[in-house]
Amino acid sequence: MKFKFGMAALLVAVLAGCGKVAEEQETSPSFVPARIVSTYLAMLEKPTATRCLVAGTRGEAYREFFARAGLGVDDQATGKGRYDIVFVAGETKRPIKDLADEWLAANGVLAKVVDVRQKTMEALEAEFKELGEATGSAHLWMPGIEDWIVIGRTAPVKIKLSAMMDIFSREGGFDDLSAAECSSLPELFASYAGELEAAMPAFGNLARDILVRPQFLVTRDVPDINWIDVDEEIDTDILEEMVKEVRSMQVIRRLVLEGGMQADEQKIDEATDAWSRAALRNPHDPMLIDRLERLWKNADAFFRVGNFSLAAKCYETYLMIRPGDWQSAEALSFCLTQLGKMELAEEVHKKAMRLRDGNEAR
Repeated sequence: MKFKFGMAALLVAVLAGCGKVAEEQETSPSFVPARIVSTYLAMLEKPTATRCLVAGTRGEAYREFFARAGLGVDDQATGKGRYDIVFVAGETKRPIKDLADEWLAANGVLAKVVDVRQKTMEALEAEFKELGEATGSAHLWMPGIEDWIVIGRTAPVKIKLSAMMDIFSREGGFDDLSAAECSSLPELFASYAGELEAAMPAFGNLARDILVRPQFLVTRDVPDINWIDVDEEIDTDILEEMVKEVRSMQVIRRLVLEGGMQADEQKIDEATDAWSRAALRNPHDPMLIDRLERLWKNADAFFRVGNFSLAAKCYETYLMIRPGDWQSAEALSFCLTQLGKMELAEEVHKKAMRLRDGNEAR
């Protein structure tokens, strides 16, 4: 599919989540799947957690996911004692280190959602330094394009692999994990970007006033994950398969990032091709899902205000990445009908029905 330059430029903005119409419809800066994954990443690094404190102006947006996973959740107004997880999202009136000193248990983790929207490398470096000083040992995760999370503790520890796997069996969390399209440990580890300290040299190699992009801080090579304790409860065959799968998820993540780089250069066909290939190999990559979520939200917003031409372009792009999504196909069919393309609309509608009924290969 080829787009004229003007349409391509507008679609780049839509793919990046910058479409004005959709932006007005989105009350939270991050989509639900990214918030769920961030919640479970914090639990991944503290799988024995029973208590969590949410803080910051956006902390409440994460409370329900911790609660359904079985944790007791408080905020700064109701908090008492120390917590296994201190989870911070949005702005805080006090320095992060003060929150950790007051609320964090000795072996707990401090998790900070890092929103990189319109953030310069200089501003991100300052935020990372603050987080590093507040913890001592921290990991960088990228569950979304612009929604990252730094998880740290006072000293590095080894975390049992079997305990990590147990977070997927927490009562009440199944529906949330299903909504996030995340059902396995390797799918979570697709978002791992390495030790926070290892990311810091990148700031010296790039202009300080440029806007942050995830590829700036993701290494070409897959980062070591030597902080996992492979305990005796894990069968050797299961371990080998998991290690292989984690590496595969990391390789596919780099393909997702490649697509993002192409989109930044307004190479829409190349970007869509990269994301399509990534979706074939790992349709559950959190960053890819984040990309698809914003594409769907923008399509829906344009649809509701009657801009069927741009809505159709969004649905077409979505279907190029996920050709088996019958709902997008049906929405595209409706848009084509509104645009007077009746034969094509009928053809797409029939395809949507075949997909819905499972009569067409995905």
